[in-house]
Amino acid sequence: MKKIALLALTALTLFSCSKGGSNDATPTTPTPTSVTIGGTDYPIVKIGTKTWTSSNYNGTGGVNYAFSSTNNATYGKLYTMAQAKAISLPIGWRLPTRQDFIDLLKAAGTTSTNSDGDITVDGTASTKLRSVTVWTYINGTNMLGFNAYPVGVSSYIITRTPQLPAYSGVGHYTDFWASDVLASTVEGGINTTHHYALELSNYKFTDGSTEDYASVFKGNTVDQLYFSLRFVKDN
Repeated sequence: MKKIALLALTALTLFSCSKGGSNDATPTTPTPTSVTIGGTDYPIVKIGTKTWTSSNYNGTGGVNYAFSSTNNATYGKLYTMAQAKAISLPIGWRLPTRQDFIDLLKAAGTTSTNSDGDITVDGTASTKLRSVTVWTYINGTNMLGFNAYPVGVSSYIITRTPQLPAYSGVGHYTDFWASDVLASTVEGGINTTHHYALELSNYKFTDGSTEDYASVFKGNTVDQLYFSLRFVKDN
């Protein structure tokens, strides 16, 4: 009788452990690797305390790289500030602010700012944020996964009639809009509004000197400039 009771107790114990183990199992939620914007998935990367899109926006509107008639999905398109602000983003995501870009550069290791804090410049930060291919002078390491390509910027020369498109910086630098609005000023008889932007640059001049920097700077006439776009959210 004792033997039978012992066997019954053992079976009950095994059943209880099995049942408890099943209930204690906690399903894991996969970490997102992309965000959907305008029906397109864009890869994302965590850098410091924020999550960034790690490829250029390539949605409706804007102009193609170098005014090409063929879209380059890797380089994305370039947009005016008005176009950038009209993009519908998922909850939590935003067009970066000046502070977002400064925080990005600090996460990349920069330590220098000018006296009023408007500009942050550091070659090391630029290298960590730039792609490992297609830069004309020295490719980046893309250590942080931001993966910035040197697609340049486009603009319209507002002092000419008719206004003529211009393109510059291919292979050497790239600019990204920040959302911060600065006070309008009159420049050359034209009412001009400025925004902040991030520029990553690597260039070799004809005299052999080079520049390699990441800079948060005050952009020019926003209605005439077309920059690349990235988006960010807090972790």
